[in-house]
Amino acid sequence: MTPPLCKSKADRDRLRQRVGESRKTQLKEIRRQVKRWSDGASAEDCMAAIKAAIAHIGERD
Repeated sequence: MTPPLCKSKADRDRLRQRVGESRKTQLKEIRRQVKRWSDGASAEDCMAAIKAAIAHIGERD
């Protein structure tokens, strides 16, 4: 079943673009935290930040 926000192809494309941008931002944050950890930052702090970023993957605004 198609969500009510996706009635036309343009709506689906806009939603897909928004979700893609959100995922790109989240993955960038995860990579940044892994780099901090490899540079010597606290593993607990980095994992907490990664966990927070992962918690929002797949959510839609």
